[in-house]
Amino acid sequence: MEEGVRTFFAGATREFRTTWMVPANLKVNDIEVEHFCVRVDIDRYVDPRDAARNEIVVHNNWAQSNFDSTTVDHGSPPWRRTTALAITNTLTRSATFYTIADQDSTHFRLYLGHAWLRLQPGETRAVEAGYESLADDQVAGNTFERDFEEGRMERPDQVSFTSLVLPPDRTHCATPRTVWGAGLTLRAGRRTLVDDLRRDGEAVRGVVMGLVRGVPQPVTSGQVNIVVWHAGRPEEPTLIESAADVTGRFLALLPGHVLAGMGQGERFLGDALYLGTYHWAPSRSGPRRLS
Repeated sequence: MEEGVRTFFAGATREFRTTWMVPANLKVNDIEVEHFCVRVDIDRYVDPRDAARNEIVVHNNWAQSNFDSTTVDHGSPPWRRTTALAITNTLTRSATFYTIADQDSTHFRLYLGHAWLRLQPGETRAVEAGYESLADDQVAGNTFERDFEEGRMERPDQVSFTSLVLPPDRTHCATPRTVWGAGLTLRAGRRTLVDDLRRDGEAVRGVVMGLVRGVPQPVTSGQVNIVVWHAGRPEEPTLIESAADVTGRFLALLPGHVLAGMGQGERFLGDALYLGTYHWAPSRSGPRRLS
């Protein structure tokens, strides 16, 4: 990342770049984290002409981007998905943190592992967040199915998580202060499965199946990305784009360097990722041996 002091004039823009290798997985307190955040803190402004004059309020000198988008698939049995929200106490004293969840849709249900946490200075804890659709719910299931089929759920559910810290002395100010936030976009889609991924001569083929009211049927559209890599060089993947036809099947030609390696007996693996549509949720085959 670029380092050093940068001067920002009114209306000016500065670009910062960094090399970031996203880890394959990350856990906080043994809870899998499915998203990452980027936070920028701005130092207190000091007047260069008079060091005695500086910014008084610095609590709003930060910005954070913490956003994730996911599809909540429905089928039988229903699934609940979970992620983790990491909360760190950066204060020099112990403090109580509340986590508040809110959403703008009635088609999903949210869960929080902890409504509040008492954290010591420098301590980090994870709050587990779960979410599921109301498909097949005894009370709201019929409404969910009707709205889904009639296209009333094309606008995704916007979820927000807010962390608040309690003041140390509530006799003077009892209002909690916002210290953290995260956003999550939830989309609904019928459950899918990428099956029968295999090499067929100079191509890779497979099929995407969906589940409608417990009955398997082929999906009828949607993009499929096939990732192929040498078994000894997983950091050098090759992406091949394809699409599911009306029977759910997809086919993609293998590039020349992959075919050449296969011809020499080298081992290659592949993974197919179905990207989903409005009606169908994304899914993936998982790594499969192609040669």
